[in-house]
Amino acid sequence: MPRNLVKRVAPKPPEKAAAPASLFLFDDRIVWGSASFRGDETTRPACALLIGAERPLTVTAGREVLRTRAVLVAPNVARKLDAQGAGFYSLTLDPAHKGSRYLRDQVLAGRRLLDLGSRMNGAAVRVVRETIRGTTDCAETLRASDWLLAHFFPMAGAAAPIELRVARAASWLRRYTPPRADMRQLGELCQLSAGRLTHLFSQELGVSIRSYLRWVKMCKAADLLGRRHTVTEVAAAIGFADAAHFTRVLRTYYSAAPSFINNRERVRVHACSAFALQA
Repeated sequence: MPRNLVKRVAPKPPEKAAAPASLFLFDDRIVWGSASFRGDETTRPACALLIGAERPLTVTAGREVLRTRAVLVAPNVARKLDAQGAGFYSLTLDPAHKGSRYLRDQVLAGRRLLDLGSRMNGAAVRVVRETIRGTTDCAETLRASDWLLAHFFPMAGAAAPIELRVARAASWLRRYTPPRADMRQLGELCQLSAGRLTHLFSQELGVSIRSYLRWVKMCKAADLLGRRHTVTEVAAAIGFADAAHFTRVLRTYYSAAPSFINNRERVRVHACSAFALQA
C-alpha cells in the first residue's frame, strides 16, 4: 500500500485516574465514598447503609443476593460487595449511635439485608455524589449523612437515646481504647456490677463489650494508617502484639490491606472525631 494511503490512528489520550476514595471517621459513624469498589467478605458489628450512585450494586450474604441501588445491612452479617463502576457510598453507624438500635430492632427486625432501592431518588444521588467526588469536608459529610438517614429512615431521628450508663462505657472505650476491657473498672465507672453492665451493654448495643472494643480499635487503626504510621506501629498502638494478626482483622472490617488505607493516592482518610490520635 502506498505510504500516503496508510491510515494514521491518533494515539489514545491517557485515561484519567480515578479520584482517591474518601474515608471519614467520626465518633458515631464511618462514611466511605469511592468511584468503584469490590472486596472480599467483611463483617462489622454495626448497621451499614450501602448506596450505588450511578448503578445498582450487588451485596451477597450467604445464599442471599441483592442487586439494588441501596441496601441496609444488619450488624455482624458476613457479606461480599461488588460495586464496580457504581459510584459507591457507605454509611456505617457506631453501635452506640442512637439510630443503630432503631435500625436493628425496628427496621431490619431480624433480616440480614433490606432492599431500599425504591427509596432512591435524584436528591439522594446528588448527596452521595459529592462524597464520592472527594469534594466535601468533615462538616459537609456529617450533614449529608444525617440527611441520608432522615431520607431513608424518617423515624430514626426520634429514636430513644442509648441508656446513659451504657453510653458512658462506650464513650470511655472510644476515648481511651485500652488493650482489653477491664470489666471491674468499667463497672465502677458506670456504677454497675460487671455482670449487670455486660448484660445491659449487649442489650442496648446488640454487641458485646469485647466486640465493641475491637470495632473502636479498627476505627483508630484506619485513622493511624491514614497518618502514614506503619503496620507495626498501628498494631502496637491499639493493643495487637502481632502485626500479622492485626492485618487479618483489619481485612475483615475493611476488605483492604493496611497498605491500601496507608496509600494517600488511593484513600484520603479524614479524622473527624474526638478519638483521632495525634501523629
